[in-house]
Amino acid sequence: PTRVLASPYVRTVDTARIALTQAPYDLEILMDERLRDREQGLLEGLTPLGVRRRHPEEAARMKRLGKFYYRPPGGESWTDLALRLRSFYRDLEQDAAGERVLIATHDAIVVMTRYLVEGLSEHEVMEIEKTPVANCSVTRWRQNGDRMSAVSYNDCAHLTGAGVSPA
Repeated sequence: PTRVLASPYVRTVDTARIALTQAPYDLEILMDERLRDREQGLLEGLTPLGVRRRHPEEAARMKRLGKFYYRPPGGESWTDLALRLRSFYRDLEQDAAGERVLIATHDAIVVMTRYLVEGLSEHEVMEIEKTPVANCSVTRWRQNGDRMSAVSYNDCAHLTGAGVSPA
């Protein structure tokens, strides 16, 4: 990479630092709050069962609105995340044109990046979201003319090859 960006969360900055130990040169890790994980608000840390038990009115509202558009109190919808990422990628395209960029971030950001880059539908991205993005997995896109194309998604070969099981 020629540029490294990370969510401001400690675990993502640490992950970027670990990844950069393999680079033959020094790169500064730039943090961008738009790469932080999706805010869950009132539902933070709750499983779907926990939501139904503790906040049945929110479970009903999510069912009525659909997962893609539902915004928990104090949190973000998937569409809010898409807006945040559109801003991030527009700025990145302007600031880092032609560069190879490494981004250390969270599963929701990876999934919604697929939505934006690959032009997926709401249904397609919500199907993809059902399969967890593994910790420390690698997803890559490559610039092909004026479009990005997928190279790999949720790849853990570097972990299993090193005897580490993705969690």
